[in-house]
Amino acid sequence: MWRGQRPGILFGLVLLVGVSFWPAVLVAQMDDIAAELSWGSTQTAPRGSRLAKVISAGEWGARVLRYKSSNGFRSEGYWLEYFDSRMVLTNRFELELPDKPRADLEDIISLDRQLYLLLSRPAAEEQVSRVYIRPIGPTGQVIGDERLVAELPANEKFRRRQFDLEYSRDTAFILLYNQLPPEKDGPEKFTLRVFDQQFQLRWSRDVVLPYNDRSFGILSYQVDPQGNVYVLGRQQTAGNRGATAARYILLAYTNDGREAVTYELELEGVAINALAVKIAGNGDLVCGGFYSTPGAVGSTGICHIQLNPASREAYLVHLLPFPEDFLQTVAQSANRKAMPALISYRLRELTLRSDGGIVLVAEQFFREETSVPTYQGLQTTVFYHYNDIVVANISGTGEYTWLRQIPKLQETNDDGGAFSSFAQTTVQDRFYFLYNDHPDNFSPDKRQQYKMTDRESVISLTEIDRAGTLKTIPLFVNRDAGVVARPRLCRQVGARVMLVYGEDGRDYRLGLLRFE
Repeated sequence: MWRGQRPGILFGLVLLVGVSFWPAVLVAQMDDIAAELSWGSTQTAPRGSRLAKVISAGEWGARVLRYKSSNGFRSEGYWLEYFDSRMVLTNRFELELPDKPRADLEDIISLDRQLYLLLSRPAAEEQVSRVYIRPIGPTGQVIGDERLVAELPANEKFRRRQFDLEYSRDTAFILLYNQLPPEKDGPEKFTLRVFDQQFQLRWSRDVVLPYNDRSFGILSYQVDPQGNVYVLGRQQTAGNRGATAARYILLAYTNDGREAVTYELELEGVAINALAVKIAGNGDLVCGGFYSTPGAVGSTGICHIQLNPASREAYLVHLLPFPEDFLQTVAQSANRKAMPALISYRLRELTLRSDGGIVLVAEQFFREETSVPTYQGLQTTVFYHYNDIVVANISGTGEYTWLRQIPKLQETNDDGGAFSSFAQTTVQDRFYFLYNDHPDNFSPDKRQQYKMTDRESVISLTEIDRAGTLKTIPLFVNRDAGVVARPRLCRQVGARVMLVYGEDGRDYRLGLLRFE
């Protein structure tokens, strides 16, 4: 296990690490990225547990939930943990669920700093599962009566987690979405429930769509500050010559769920490959994604669509092909010949500009499986690839302000890509990306992109400013921290603050990355 807080030296760049007291402080001074990473002290997790959720966090500290699954030798367990402003663990309480084993813990949420349990109780004889909310005190003890919030049809495949929660950006409304049990060759069905901040039901609606459940999938759902709900779906049917081009469909439920409008998002002459939707401050619906031209393999450009829910019209459509020099740059970073399109890129984030433009972030992701016969049978290895990040800044007039590529090469196997991908923070008009990288990628003599290795990696930080200037620095040597950062568990928790989480075996740490 790694111990100590020695200054790390990386190709002549000195990482300044405070060694006298916990938490350790590193101030990044290379390439003029003003960022300060402060780690809290190392903690040892309860055996067999993992970080399940960051319930709430900020510069004041954090409240997190740890979970231990059950098996033949151990029972299920939950722990509520509190961290102070230095990200030092101050308290850990094991939760005792009321009415166990009849009740399952679905979630813990924070509303106005009050913690609530979301519990479900299956009723097999009635073929339903009832969801209750119940407040808990600071030490995890039940302090109030439970209240029924939803009754869901039982699903044979899943005992728990048959629903999901989404919050409006001002947290005035909470959406509870649940899929309804599928029928063979039946339609897509789900239920929407919208609650206020006191978890009082405002409206609900059962939805049956005119699309086959097998060919239609829900991509996202969100609720706006007025309690309206927008659901994005994707339909793709199989034909005699393979799958047809996907159709993206946006469903709007307004006026307390009494009105429903369907938007079929189709663009003449091109096919939409991926799409994301955000609700603008004025209530308009802003879509951004990738498109491809006929015959192309992969995405050949970016689409930008804006809809007005009041007029029910698309008043803006922009198609921006990728510049040839950009495609060549992306191809070269992957050590391959120039490709006429982006292959296997997933949309990760859509940010709205004040002038009606968008900033779109995508990452190349794919998985591969290899099988080798052994004397015990077929052994399958799954490889997870999280590679380059693409960031496109598009003006409200439909032009590239800038288009940038952040090279990275992350390939791991049989771990779900636990230490791969990235975390993003937006500070005014600057974008920051945190990810694990190979230290050799900071060598001035580098001739290729080196693949990340977990324990020998560094935490890299990339900044893209308003003008599109891109800078990357080695922020911290994971070995010196005694843990390896888990980027997908990191998140922005303040206007200029990111919560950072790292682990190695049972050891883990929380930290705060502050930006000027």
